[in-house]
Amino acid sequence: MRIKWGIRKRQGNHRPIFWYEIEYSPEEAALHPMPGRVETAVPVPVALFAKDGMDREPEGEALRPSHLDGRPDLPFLELFGGRGRRHVVLPWRPDGEVFEAEIAQAVEGLRLAVETALLAAMDSAEVNIEREAAMSEDTARRLAGYVARRKMLG
Repeated sequence: MRIKWGIRKRQGNHRPIFWYEIEYSPEEAALHPMPGRVETAVPVPVALFAKDGMDREPEGEALRPSHLDGRPDLPFLELFGGRGRRHVVLPWRPDGEVFEAEIAQAVEGLRLAVETALLAAMDSAEVNIEREAAMSEDTARRLAGYVARRKMLG
């Protein structure tokens, strides 16, 4: 398992964008680990651009308090072929703060969650149960009598 991540911000009134990518080996992907969501202290705004005097957040605040639907966590990453990528828009700050320390802590939480999910998936043993239930002798005799009568009486 490998997690790559970064923060990029273009010059100007663009908000910083945090991106992360998880890649599993084929053996890890075959386990289908479910790491769930990872909490982070970074609030996420609604719009990609900060407009002068309109939707820049006051220092220490954001337009909404979470990454998705009121939850302070990293968005769930759906993996296809053992690989997935997501990005999250971060709040704009006049001092250029991009929340690197908070994001690094959240990614460490994500790494631990993925490792825990991989170990749990690995410990979930394979099960293959096949059984057969046959008709009881009493029912088979009664059914045979019924079938014989139907054939004889037409």
